Amino acid sequence: MKIKLIAVSFILAANSVFAETTYDDVYDLFEKEQYKEAYELGKSLADSGDYETQYLIGWLFENGHGVEQNLEKAYEWYLKAAEQEDERAQYKVGLFYDRGLSVVENNQTAFDWYMKAAKQEKPEAQYYVGTFYLEGTLGKVDYKNAFKWLLKSAKNGDLDAQFSLGYCYSHSTCAELDYFEAANWYLRSANQGSVAAQNNLGNLYANGHGVIQSNELAFKFQKMAADEGDLIAIDNLAWKYLKGIGVAQDTNKAIALYKKAIAQSHPESFNNLGEMYDQGIGVEQNFKLANQYFNQGLQLGDLDSIANLAMNHYSGEGFPISMKEAFLLWKSAAEKGHSLSQYNLADMYFLGEHVRKSKSQAFKWLTKSAINNYPDAQYRLSQFYKRGIGTKQNQEKYKEWLKKAASSGYEEAIKELEG
Repeated sequence: MKIKLIAVSFILAANSVFAETTYDDVYDLFEKEQYKEAYELGKSLADSGDYETQYLIGWLFENGHGVEQNLEKAYEWYLKAAEQEDERAQYKVGLFYDRGLSVVENNQTAFDWYMKAAKQEKPEAQYYVGTFYLEGTLGKVDYKNAFKWLLKSAKNGDLDAQFSLGYCYSHSTCAELDYFEAANWYLRSANQGSVAAQNNLGNLYANGHGVIQSNELAFKFQKMAADEGDLIAIDNLAWKYLKGIGVAQDTNKAIALYKKAIAQSHPESFNNLGEMYDQGIGVEQNFKLANQYFNQGLQLGDLDSIANLAMNHYSGEGFPISMKEAFLLWKSAAEKGHSLSQYNLADMYFLGEHVRKSKSQAFKWLTKSAINNYPDAQYRLSQFYKRGIGTKQNQEKYKEWLKKAASSGYEEAIKELEG
């Protein structure tokens, strides 16, 4: 009889311990980074259907803390919690479908789960819903809904949404151009550590867009981003040291920063360092070395590098003169939308260099360059319309492009308008 009583007492005690185990007990261990203990204590609670613990178990499997990393099991636990309306888990299930983590990638399913979480005010989910609309991930761009959900997310403190909203305002995508609002949202994101926002806020200060122009503040914010390893910011900072903008001029620091970005294969830095040697800016002019950097930029698809390499083939700087190489390089960059290359390609067609003279081809590429806001092309296109070169004479088009060239600061256009 005593043995039976002891056994019953043991069972009751065990059940009592289980009954007293709560999510807070599991979370307390989780907070203390006692992940193995959190898993062992929480597993039974999760099995019993506690959705908050199910989410934590999913997180442990996703990140391999306290258990061996297993994305399939992570997904299973997240799904259990998500089906019980846990917004954190709904967001995670959306993320798994978005990125194809242990499940077949499915944008529509990802969006549906993101939306469930977004409606429950999950900021990260609201950001992704907005991004799906902004990028047309499901087949159609919807700026109105993109702005709606990005704004919700940004107001709820998501730094990525704050950056995206800043970008929308500064580039007039899902919102009308408003540099003041752009600066406001970039600053919020920057203060949370977004290097992209820090860099873009630096650009606003450099240009005085939405803020009082300040080279010093531009340098400050871009240095913050550069110190975190952002390659675009490192490249921008190198330029500021090279020109002494917002900081004392220091060619050595500029070169060191460009080389730091180059070591991580940042395409634009290959071109920018190449231009220093090409033009002898702060260093001894060296076309051979410049072309080496341009060629490395070309390998990474940098269009400015391609254009500079073409120019050196054209003018024989570091290479024997080769109109053929110049034409092929400018054509490859022009076809990808590089305005200067489009202009130079138009010139080669107009002059018949390496190709048969063609005023219509010259007009075609000049138009592309002008549309891409290259001032020289805008002015020259106005003259094509004025004289009927490669197209019919058109006085309205002549004046239209002349005004655009003038508004871009092209002096000949300004003089012609005044005359």
